[in-house]
Amino acid sequence: MTNSEIEQKAAAVFQRYVRSGNSHKQLSNIIQADGMKFKEVPSKNAAFVGALTCGNNGQRYIMVNQGIDNSGRRNFTIAHELGHHFLEHQLHSNSFYCCEDEIAEENQAAAPMECEANYFADCLLMPEAKVKRPF
Repeated sequence: MTNSEIEQKAAAVFQRYVRSGNSHKQLSNIIQADGMKFKEVPSKNAAFVGALTCGNNGQRYIMVNQGIDNSGRRNFTIAHELGHHFLEHQLHSNSFYCCEDEIAEENQAAAPMECEANYFADCLLMPEAKVKRPF
């Protein structure tokens, strides 16, 4: 996908689900409204940060490592997993497991789908219209 297409998808999600305030305060509402479920899970693997999974019944889950103690990192991880969902990335083996090095700064992730999900998270959490001052 192009950056423009990703920006448009993130803007559509923002417009549809964020009635007021900032999107990071609405992440759980976005998850619920789109029929997904959210779980914080313990992980002995410190590199694991999040996952988008699909149960045998078709139910989608966003899972986040409960050991993430930085709220900004936690919100970005959730937005990243929402990116996989809204960008309609195909799940392999019913899940995307994202490690710390995959949910990284722009252009640092190796896989194109991870870069796309990162950019979606950027656009959802910091929409240009909200962060750029008008001249």
